[in-house]
Amino acid sequence: MLQLAGLRLARTPAEADLAMVFEDRTVSAHPALPAGLPALNADCLDVTKSHVAAVFEAVFGRALAIDPEHYQGAAVKKSEANGRHDGEIIACPAPRLAGFAYQRLVDTLGPDGLVEDLRCPTVDGEIPIVFIKRREAERRFANANAEVEMAAPEAVFTADELNRLAAFCRAMKLDWGGLDVLRDRGSGALWVVDVNKTDMGPPTALPLKQKMQAARTLAAAFRRFAERRVNASEPV
Repeated sequence: MLQLAGLRLARTPAEADLAMVFEDRTVSAHPALPAGLPALNADCLDVTKSHVAAVFEAVFGRALAIDPEHYQGAAVKKSEANGRHDGEIIACPAPRLAGFAYQRLVDTLGPDGLVEDLRCPTVDGEIPIVFIKRREAERRFANANAEVEMAAPEAVFTADELNRLAAFCRAMKLDWGGLDVLRDRGSGALWVVDVNKTDMGPPTALPLKQKMQAARTLAAAFRRFAERRVNASEPV
């Protein structure tokens, strides 16, 4: 993405115009950076499922998190840690276990028997492109897809939804990353269920031509953002 954006990695922090905090940790400390060096994701310190759910509720006004000991019906139990892919559907009421988050079950099952996730790369709150990922229902929490297609954000979300997703990114302090968004088949409501601040690019199952198109689209969005951030930090 950097290469396509016409950017290069600096050899030392002193030579850099911009820093990217790229640490694959669910909870981070604030990084030590040279004074005056603008940095991306420097304040995105907590991507636990509970924090994501709390920010989602504050921005969207509806609760994703549930209390498993009092909730009635099917719910999702998953590790608080990022990238575990250990989610499971449980029947509530159920005991609350340490290290896990509990969320309402969002119905994304289509008539073809596949569940659908909307993977949204974000650059300064903008969603340049959406990856529509589908997989078998019994593998809904796995990191493997039966099929992936690429779509323009305006074809997937309303203008109000895009504004709310941008507000969510701002509240998460997420400059660059990826959101996992679900749309409930019955109500049509959106739910942000995960945030990844070390997003790794187009899904493997996406055709190569579309992978390159996606990379170019993301690179252009990142170039615009990097220029804005660097220019804003320069003294007038």
